[in-house]
This record gives sequence, C-alpha cells and structure tokens, in this order.
Amino acid sequence: MPRAQPGIRTHSKRLPHGGPEWALVSGPRDLADIMVAVMDKKTLAKLEFDKIRERLVSCCASSLGRELAERLSPFEREELVRSRMAETTEAVRILERRGRVPFGGVSDFGPALERARVGSALAGEDFVLLRNALQGAAELRRVLLPEAEACPRVGRLARDMPEFAALLRRIESVVDDDGRVVDGASVELARIRTQCRRLERHIQERMASFLTDPEVQRALQDRLITLRRNRPCLPVRAELKRSVPGVVHDTSASGATVFIEPAAVVEMGDEYQRLAVAEVEEVARILRELTLCVAERYDELAHLRRLLAILDFIFARGRLSGAMRAEEPQLIAEPQMVLVKARHPLIGPDVVVPIDVAIGEEYDLLLITGPNTGGKTVALKTMGLLAAMALSGLHIPADRGTRIPLLPGLFADIGDEQSIEQSLSTFSSHISNIAHILRRAPRGSLVLLDEIGVGTDPEEGAALAVAILRHLLRRGMIVAATTHYGALKTFGLQEPRAQNASVEFDPDTLAPTFRLRTGVPGSSNALAIAKRIGLPREVIADARDIVPRDRVRVEEAILEMERARRDYEARSRALAQATREHERRASMYEEQAKQLAEERKRALREGWGEAKRVVADAREEARQALAALRKQTREGRATQQVQEELRRLAERVEAAAEAAETPEPTPLPDVRPGDVVHVRSLGQRGVVLEPPGPDGRTPISIGAARAEVDIADLERVDSVTDPAMRDTIGAMRVTKSLSVPKEVHLRGLRVEEALDRLEKFLDDASLAEHRRVFIVHGKGTGVLRDAVREYLRSDPRARSFQYAEQSEGGLGVTVVDME
Repeated sequence: MPRAQPGIRTHSKRLPHGGPEWALVSGPRDLADIMVAVMDKKTLAKLEFDKIRERLVSCCASSLGRELAERLSPFEREELVRSRMAETTEAVRILERRGRVPFGGVSDFGPALERARVGSALAGEDFVLLRNALQGAAELRRVLLPEAEACPRVGRLARDMPEFAALLRRIESVVDDDGRVVDGASVELARIRTQCRRLERHIQERMASFLTDPEVQRALQDRLITLRRNRPCLPVRAELKRSVPGVVHDTSASGATVFIEPAAVVEMGDEYQRLAVAEVEEVARILRELTLCVAERYDELAHLRRLLAILDFIFARGRLSGAMRAEEPQLIAEPQMVLVKARHPLIGPDVVVPIDVAIGEEYDLLLITGPNTGGKTVALKTMGLLAAMALSGLHIPADRGTRIPLLPGLFADIGDEQSIEQSLSTFSSHISNIAHILRRAPRGSLVLLDEIGVGTDPEEGAALAVAILRHLLRRGMIVAATTHYGALKTFGLQEPRAQNASVEFDPDTLAPTFRLRTGVPGSSNALAIAKRIGLPREVIADARDIVPRDRVRVEEAILEMERARRDYEARSRALAQATREHERRASMYEEQAKQLAEERKRALREGWGEAKRVVADAREEARQALAALRKQTREGRATQQVQEELRRLAERVEAAAEAAETPEPTPLPDVRPGDVVHVRSLGQRGVVLEPPGPDGRTPISIGAARAEVDIADLERVDSVTDPAMRDTIGAMRVTKSLSVPKEVHLRGLRVEEALDRLEKFLDDASLAEHRRVFIVHGKGTGVLRDAVREYLRSDPRARSFQYAEQSEGGLGVTVVDME
C-alpha cells in the first residue's frame, strides 16, 4: 500500500446517523456488511426470493443502493424488521406526495475516496464523479428535510448528511464537466497555457508559410503539416531532404518520405515542449492539492456515501411497493399469519388470483388438497415469499388487515414439479430436507411442505406425513402442507389444530380457478380429468370399479358440495349487487329530497321577505293617506268612504304582516301517535300512526295513503286551526274507535313480545280515544304481570291502573285508565 501523504487520514470514526439498525463500518469497502442475513438460504432459493432482489435492484437509482439491494435478506431482530418497514412506508408516503425523489448524479465514489485515503492523487474524472455526487446529495437533502416531521426516519437520515459547500466550490473551480483542469485553477497554469497558445499560433503561422514557398513546395511529398513525436513536420521526398534544412523526426515505411521539422521552428518547438511539461506538472500539483482536501474529509465523505446508499435502498423499496400495488402488513409477535387477498408478487397483477389465509388463530396446520396445476404450490410460495418480504422490510401485495408474524425461522420443502427448470424431487431428497427442518426450526417457525410423503408407497407415505405433521404441531410450529393423500384429509378433519383447504376447480369444466377455499378438502378429480382429456371410456370405467366405492362417494360428495357452494356464492354476489344498487338509489333519492326541502325553505324565506316588504310599503301608503285626510277641515261622504277603505286595507295589511312574521316551523322534538305534522319534503300534511323506530322513521297517514318518513323531515301543525286535518283526525278516530278493541291478550308471549304488542295496543287505544282498556296477562309466575305493570308506570298514556275485579279476572287482568 502506498504511504499516506501528510494530512490524509487512514482511519475511520463512527458518526451519528439515522438509526441503530444501520451499523456503521470501518470504510466504504465494507458497505455490504450493513446487511445481515439470518434466514435459511435454501428456503429463500426455493421461494425464488432472488427474483424479488432482482426487482428491487432494478428500482435503485445508483450502484450504492444496488449493492444493498443485492444482499436483501430477512432479519431476525424485531427492531430491525419494524425499522425497515417504517422506512419503506415513509418512502412510499414521500413518493406519493412528490412523484419522484432526486438521485441524479449520485454514483459510487467509494473507489476514488479509497485512493485519496492512501495518498494516490485523483484524476479529473474522479473529481467530476465526486462533484456530481455532492451536488446530488445537496439536492436530495434539500428535498427531504421538509419531510422530516411527517417522515422522521428519512428526515433524520437527511439531517445527518454532512454538507460540503466549500469542497464543492473548490472542485467546481478546478475541473470542468469533462474532467479537464481549467485555466483558472491557478495563476501559474493560466500563464503557462497563455504562452502555449501564443507559441502554438506562431508555429502554425511559420509552418503555413513553408507550404506556400515554391522552393519548399518542390521538395514536398504532400502539401500538409503533420505531427511526429509531438513536433510539427513537413512530409519531404527522401531524395530532396537536403533542400529543407531541419531535424528529421521520422521516415515512412517505404523510405520514400522523411518528416522534417524546419530549422526555423525548432527553437519555438523546444520552448513549446518545455511549457507543455510545465503544464503537466502544474496540473498534477493542483490535483494533488485537491486530493488532499478530499482526504482530509474522508470520514465525512465515507459517512455521506453510506447515507446515500441507505436512502437509495429505502426509496427503491418504496418504488417496488408502488410497482407491486403493495401495502404495509401488520407485524405481530404472535405466531399467526393472516393474509387478506394476498397475491404472488412474481405473477402479473392482472393474472394472479388472490388468496385468503389465517394460520395460527383457530388452527396451526393448513392442509391443502386438490389436483395438480390447481395452484397448491403457488399458494405455499405466496405464504412463504410474503413472509420473507415482510421480514426484509418490504411491503407485500396483500390488502389491509394482513398480519405477518415476526418469525424466528422460515423453512420450506418445495419441489416445484411444474417447473421445467428443476428435475423432479425424489423421496429421499424430500425426507432429507424435512430432517434438516426438524433439526433447525425453532418454536414458532413457519414450515411449508409441498406434497409431503410423496414418492413412496402411498400408505407408508401418508403415515409418515401424519407423524411429521403431528411432530411439528407438538413443537409449536405453524404449518402449511399440500397433499393428494386421502388419509391426510381425514387427519385434517380429526385433528383439532388442523384445517382442510382446497384449490378450487370448476366442477363442470374441471378447469382450475386457482382460488384457495378453507374448510373443505379438495378432490383430485383424476378420473374426470382423464375422461376430459380423452382417455377411452372403458379404461375410465374399469378404473372407477377398482377405486373403493366409499372413496368414489366421497369424491362425488365433494364435487356436489363445490357446485352448491359456487351456486350460493353466485346468488350472494347477485344479492350484494342488488343491495348496493338499492342503497345507491335510496341515497340518491334522499339527497334529492334534501335538495327539494332546502329549495322550498329558500323559496319560503324569499317569499316571506317579499311579503314583509309589501306590507311595509302598504302601511306607509295608508299612513300617508290618513295623514292627508286629517288635514282636511270637513269630512264629506267621499272622505268617509276613503277612510272606510283605508281601515279595511289596514286590517288586511295587519293580517298579512302577522302571517309574514310567523317564524319558520321547527322540527319536532318528539313524535307521538296522533300528532298532526307537515312533511317538508313532500309539502303534505298527515297524522303520525306509530312511534318512531330505531332508524328514526315513523309511519304517517296522508289522506288515504300511508308513508314512512324520517322524523327530521316533520314539523308540528296545529290541527285545531286546520279544518282539513280536523276532518282527517276525526275520521281516523272514528275508524279506530270502531276497529280497536278495548282489551289485549298477552298470555303465552315472552316478555319482550308482550311489551311490543302492549305498546302498539296503547297507541291504537289512545288514537281511538278509549278511556278504559283491559290488559289480560294471566297470573302464572307473575313475571309477565310485573313487567306489564312496570311498563305502565313509565307510559304517560296510562293515567292510572289497578287489578280488575274478581269477576273480571282479578290478578290476571290489569285495568288501565287512559289520559
């Protein structure tokens, strides 16, 4: 290693940054050490977690973030997982508000920084790279600081970014965009380059004069000026070289041409070469000096590099969340996994079928059955891959309500038989993987087993599978497994902590729908699929005879259940659609009614205002006319007639004024049967028939019609002053008095039913103006009797009540005197 120059630091110190989870390391070479993987690598490979990494890498803006993304792995420590998830959520929030976060110009300046640390002078291109990174960091800091309050983790990282304004100005004053040291980098460099340009111009002018000299032209092979060994030369014929005095610098391959620097420019050329060497030395000096400035701030620049890498990594996770239409899952300590409409992240969002899963709540083992190509393995991979993503701090493609446990371990034995990239797994490899899981998996781990027990004798394989699953349950694991074995379906029904599930097939077309159904085991449908594919009927019939009859009945029952379930779901969807349409129309009509009521109020207010103005004008005219009449000395007949007209006018005006000044009706504080009300939205009057229900609506009678309206739409009306309403109420009371009996029978009813009937009876009796009624409740245990009497004590319609005479029923009948 080259010896470090004075002023260049060769050590690193720890600086404050955005959180304890980002462990600072000794230098930028160790940036990869920030990531610490703890999950089983074989499991992550089977779940295709590397493809998630690839997608994340493509979302990074710089090689700094890509270095971290390439090492993405799940974390074991709870605080790391929660911190990563919070960072991702903040990134999503900022990207949603701003659309993009600027990382322009940010690239990895770590190698250049290391060379500066060990004393190696940086080239102009290195300073361009560093300058662009510092400019990008300053812009990034400017954009992120205002987000600090809403996004404290990202804001803290932005605040921790060191500022390099002075260093940036120094770099910008030394090199241009192409990495060339500018003339103004030093006074000496400006002087040297000025002399070089002046001398170069003189040399070119002198060399051009040789091309127009007839004596020289005769000796030239071509009329041009060329450079040989960085000296200006003329191409001269070899046989005439003595006619052009000067220094021979080169000869053509054929020997026919020699390249001569004329003697008249040799001295100027020597001076130019001396200045060129001086320029190189001055540029090197300037770059060494600037390198020292960089090395002196090595620690801060290394810290900035780490922060830029972390921020790029965080916002890459935010971009990936948006691309996957992902959400933040709830992270929980309990070993429970709840997925709501979860989608496999590597399948197109327009193709993938969401699944719902809940393991660890009512059951710890989910047994998924069903035919091949139905989606069983995809369901397992979805569970495992989403768990690994969440534990890596990524959002996952699932709806809100999804809960992911902070797993101590994630293990999978998945042999994807549908993948052309892998050979079929053997029984021994499956058992070897499971043995590895049983040795390593701690309590509370998520274990995923694909086609457990497959590859050997079905009876022995099923027995071994049941024993493995029981062992995992005893050790406190949460497990999801796929199988074709009927014995495992039975185990799923008998084991209290197990639940059967199946991948859905259309029972008519036998095509997979890829939906996961919990609670019902699946059917293999092997014979039906073989028949649909075209296997001869006699072969299918022979196979059906071989299969035990009870097994065939079970499969047929499962298919029939599936048809019934699909029919029920179709009807439920249709009903839900109709309900939504009904609610939409009801909301629309209610809004229209509100608008009409508001318009009516506004019209009434405007009408009352106009009426008041008319009344005021009329009063003023009447006052002026009466005043004029009083001035006359005699009151003739005509005058008396005018006064009489004015008096009548004044009476009409006063009546109109009183009507105009009547305050607007207010909504009813309470509503009781028999109340005369005005329905504002309909502009009609009616009579309340029953007390309002829990929804605030009450039935009313409007003429011969009956309607149910909201009590907020009602206003009280004085029925005494309204002839039409008097007639309506009178007619209703006559009708009620004829139709409503004076006694009600409550025997045999439950207390709640009896009180409902009693309330309706008292309403009708009050409207019918019955003065005394009889409530037959019987003697019995006395429970109903006591409930009736307790109800009557709080009902204002009952003025008094007592038991009936012995001849009228005694303690089994209560007599009520009505208000």
